[in-house]
Amino acid sequence: MQTPEAMQLQEAVDSECFSFVKNKVLTFVDSISTGKRAIQTSLILQRKLRSGGETIREKVRLVEQGFQQVEGFDFAETFGPVASPSSVRIMLAIAGTRGYAVHQMNVVTAFLGSKLDEEIYVHLPLGVLGGPRMAQLNRSLYSRKKSPQSWYTTIDEFLVSQLGFRRGMFACCIYTHTNGTIVALYVDDML
Repeated sequence: MQTPEAMQLQEAVDSECFSFVKNKVLTFVDSISTGKRAIQTSLILQRKLRSGGETIREKVRLVEQGFQQVEGFDFAETFGPVASPSSVRIMLAIAGTRGYAVHQMNVVTAFLGSKLDEEIYVHLPLGVLGGPRMAQLNRSLYSRKKSPQSWYTTIDEFLVSQLGFRRGMFACCIYTHTNGTIVALYVDDML
């Protein structure tokens, strides 16, 4: 934060913290449950650039230090399906031949909306929500080994149960609705 871009970086940190509060990602705690441990977190600062090297914006993510996550203790299964490129091409071909409108959207904080099915504690670094502090996660974080699976489970439940979509038989990340809407889920990057 000693660089000329400090103001833009601070705005990115504040935006990330606002997303945490808005999505109720964590609850501050004074102690952790017996048999549990808290995983260290870090702030990852990333500069998004145009093709000519010009800065578009600063991006900040609070991530768990993945190397500290132990299989069988911190997570069990990590698989999170996404639509294959061939499935997306087929979907776009169908849309083109039938004259459907095609829209793409980016869910900026997708993983922060993912439900957790386990008790996870983290140490927050200085500068994040009054850190250094300890917190229990209510939602998934970026770089959590199980985040993609948690995200898929959450969005699948929402699309099928609440919006009435049907999951594809051969491509589980392609959803169809009786009104003709087709949805393909994919993750473009993990940070």
